[in-house]
Amino acid sequence: MYKLYYLGSSDGTLQIVDMRVGDYKKSQLLIKAHEKDVNVCDWSRAAPNLIVSGSDDCSVKVWDLRKLKEKKGKGE
Repeated sequence: MYKLYYLGSSDGTLQIVDMRVGDYKKSQLLIKAHEKDVNVCDWSRAAPNLIVSGSDDCSVKVWDLRKLKEKKGKGE
């Protein structure tokens, strides 16, 4: 069972929450993924380090978790 959860938001962010971390009520990774609402996101079954997101900005993006840096909030 995965202990990582992902959320797409109406502010264009993609958030990753690690349930193994003590303060799991906050996202451990916050990505300014899109210019408009993130409507869909999913893990890759073939490569668990990849997440795909889709948005109202008419784009689909692939994110490699190995290459992303931890962010505490917007603009950091």
